[in-house]
Amino acid sequence: MNLNVTNLEYNLIKKQLKILETAYKQSNDKKVLESVKTRVYFELTSGINEFTEYFGKELEACQMTNLKEIDELREKIMANLNIKHLPKIEAKSLKKKLKLSDKDLASLIRGYNESINKKPLTYYSQKIDEKLVILYYENEECSAAVCSTIKNKRSLVPGFCHFCNTVRSCDEILFIANTRATKKDYSSIGVYCCLNYEKCNADIIDTNNLRKFINYKCD
Repeated sequence: MNLNVTNLEYNLIKKQLKILETAYKQSNDKKVLESVKTRVYFELTSGINEFTEYFGKELEACQMTNLKEIDELREKIMANLNIKHLPKIEAKSLKKKLKLSDKDLASLIRGYNESINKKPLTYYSQKIDEKLVILYYENEECSAAVCSTIKNKRSLVPGFCHFCNTVRSCDEILFIANTRATKKDYSSIGVYCCLNYEKCNADIIDTNNLRKFINYKCD
C-alpha cells in the first residue's frame, strides 16, 4: 500500500532524500554521513506522521556506503507515494471572497479545476489583467487573494520567491501586493513570488509564508 501524501509532503521527501546523495558526494566521513542521515530521518518523521511506519526501517538500514544504495532507497520510497490532488471548487464558494467579474471568476475556476486534474498542487495562481489571483486549499477550506502586480524594477537581477524559497531568473519572478482596508486607510504586504505557479509548486515545502500572505490582515 502506498503512502498518501500532499504535494507539500512529496516535495519535502524529495528534497530530504536528495540531501543524502549530496552528503555522500561531498564527504566520506562516516560520522558526518550518519549525522546527515539522522537529520534527514528527523525531518521526514517529524514532518510526515506515517513516514516511520512506511519507510522508517528502510531509511534506518541505509548504511550510506555507496550511491547505488542511496539511489535504490530513494527510488523505492518515491515509487510508493501517492500524491493527493486538491479538490474541485465551484464559483459560488468563492464569489463572496473575491471581487471579480463573473467572467473572470469563471475563468479562474475553470483554470484551477483543469490544473488540479493534471497534477498535484499546493496552490494555484492565475494572472487576470494586472492582478494575480491566488487560491490555497487547506483543512477543507479555500483561501483566496486578489493581488496587485508591480513590474520588477530589478529587471536584470534574479529574485527570491517568498513562497518556495527558490531563486528565479528575472523573467520568472513577480512582485505582488495584498491590500486590506482599515477603518481609516489601507495597509498592504508585498512579496516576490514565482510567475509560474507550477514551478513554485514543484519546490514549495512549507506554506507558512503563503498562508500568512493570503490571509494578511491589517494591524
